[in-house]
Amino acid sequence: HILKKDGWYYCFLAEGGTGIGHKITVARSRQLMGPYEDCPYNPIMTQKDPAAAIQCCGHGKPVSTPDGRWYMVYLCSRYLDGKWGILGRETCLDEITWTPDGWPLVNQRKGPSYMAKLPLNGLQKPDPVKLPYDGWLCPRTIDRERSFVSPEGILRIRGEGKDLNDRSCVSLLVKRQPDFNFTCEYEMWAPDEDGYRDAGLTLYYDENTFIKFGIKDRCLFVREYVDNAYVRCLEQDFEPGSSHVYLKIVTEGLKRSFYINGTVVGVLDHVTSLCSEGLKKGKRFTGAMTGVYNNGTNFICWRQHRSI
Repeated sequence: HILKKDGWYYCFLAEGGTGIGHKITVARSRQLMGPYEDCPYNPIMTQKDPAAAIQCCGHGKPVSTPDGRWYMVYLCSRYLDGKWGILGRETCLDEITWTPDGWPLVNQRKGPSYMAKLPLNGLQKPDPVKLPYDGWLCPRTIDRERSFVSPEGILRIRGEGKDLNDRSCVSLLVKRQPDFNFTCEYEMWAPDEDGYRDAGLTLYYDENTFIKFGIKDRCLFVREYVDNAYVRCLEQDFEPGSSHVYLKIVTEGLKRSFYINGTVVGVLDHVTSLCSEGLKKGKRFTGAMTGVYNNGTNFICWRQHRSI
C-alpha cells in the first residue's frame, strides 16, 4: 500500500511470509517512483512473543479517522494449542503514532494488542439490512436455482449427486467457524417422499478436508475426508421415525461430538484436518466452516436452531 502524507510517499510492505514471523515494514520517498529509504524502526508491526495469542501479523493498511487519528488494519492468526490455525486469517486493528521525524509506529512497536479501545466508541451506525444469503458461503458461486434461503432463514438445497470432494459441487451452504468452541444445531427434513439420500451437516475446510454428519437411506454416519480418502467413519442403522430430525455438532477445540435428536452418536478426537496446518496442499489459511449439505438429488430443508 502506498500512502501520501505531508509530502512523503509511504510504501507499506508485507514481509516474512504469511506464517510465524510475518511483519509490516515501511519505506518512504519524496518521489512516487523513488528511491525509497527504509524506516529505521522496521518492522513497525510483528509478533515477537512465540507464546502470545495473536500471531502472523502482517499485510497492513493504514486508515485515518475523522478526528485525525491513524490506525493499521492488518491480518493475523490465532492458534489452538500454539500450532493449529482453525479460524484462518483474522483481522486486527492497532493505533499508529507518528514520530517527530515522520515515521509511523504501530502500537509503539509493542506487537499486536490483545485488547484495545474502539477507535470511535459510541458511534451510532444504522442497522444493517439483512438479506437472505447474508453470511452464507459456498466454495463456488451460489447456484440460486439449486440453493434457496428464505427470509425466515430456512435453507433449501436440491442436491446434484456430487460429493463434497468434487470441485464442481455447489450443493452446500456454510458459515465461518465462530470460535474454538461452539455448538451448531439444525432441524432437517425432506419435504417429499424420497427421504435422505445423503444429506446433513458438514464441518468444512475445503474440498480436500471436511467432515460429513448425515443420513443416507437408513444409515446415520460421521465421515472424515482427508486428501482423497475417507479416513474415519462411524455408522449405525437409523430409522428417522418422522420427516424431521435434529442434528447437532459440539466443537471443543480439536474434539467434535455429534448428536441426533438429543442423543450423542459419536465423537471424533484430534480433528486437525480442519486446521490450516492439517494438510500440506498449497496455501491454506481460509479457516474452518460449518453448515449444511445435500449430496443426493432431491430437495432437503434445514432450519438453524443454535450456533454459539
